[in-house]
Amino acid sequence: MRQHEAAAGHLQFGLHLVALRGVRFGYGGGWALGPVTAELPVGVTGLIGPNGSGKTTLMRILAGVMRPRGGELRFDGRALDSWSELNRYRRVVGYLPQDPRWAKGWLARDYVEYVASAYGVPRAERAAAGAAALDVTGATPYSGRKLGSLSGGQEQRVHLATAIVHSPRVLILDEPTVGLDPSERVRIRAFLRSQGQSRIVLVSTHLMDDVALGADRVLVMNEGALKWAGTVAEMAALGREAEGVSAAEDAYLKLVEE
Repeated sequence: MRQHEAAAGHLQFGLHLVALRGVRFGYGGGWALGPVTAELPVGVTGLIGPNGSGKTTLMRILAGVMRPRGGELRFDGRALDSWSELNRYRRVVGYLPQDPRWAKGWLARDYVEYVASAYGVPRAERAAAGAAALDVTGATPYSGRKLGSLSGGQEQRVHLATAIVHSPRVLILDEPTVGLDPSERVRIRAFLRSQGQSRIVLVSTHLMDDVALGADRVLVMNEGALKWAGTVAEMAALGREAEGVSAAEDAYLKLVEE
């Protein structure tokens, strides 16, 4: 990781951002995450790394689904050190796991409105909130169709609508473009850029195109550790373009190998 980001003491943990301060987590088999120190400001941050690098565990902590076993998760300068604090934080987070599982018989609009109710959107506002979220993600044409009748890209747009139906301040998406065709990936990247104008957005991916074309900043994970953090341009500057490999891809490979 870049020298000025390697130590927590050199970071400014202020307002309007999510911050990790020495966050750790471990499992029974001996695998451990951390310590991770980083911050997520408004904009799109891409989280990349090989399978098993700790991306999903880190995202679940950032979403408030799990509590770290060491260090602090902070939001707007406040430590989220209890379940009550985490529950309040989760109300302003939109979280979409990699493989959301819902009954295929649900109508898209009913599904989105149900999630809105789970996030505490008042009953009188749920239909309007659901319709607005479906419109933002381009899923309005499918609102009256069952999830099981949709293509992968169409269904993913409906899932994205559930993540923003309550107007969250933080949006966390785990591999939102996996399995999608190139045209759908382009649509999802455009959606991420639009959301990053006013929200903290964290998106994990295995695809450097998604990072290079859709993100402002990059976090590189490997073996439970944060290896590097910086802007997309700074990452590209670390690599060299070659046949079939972009400068950003070359930099990523070097960082992971280190």
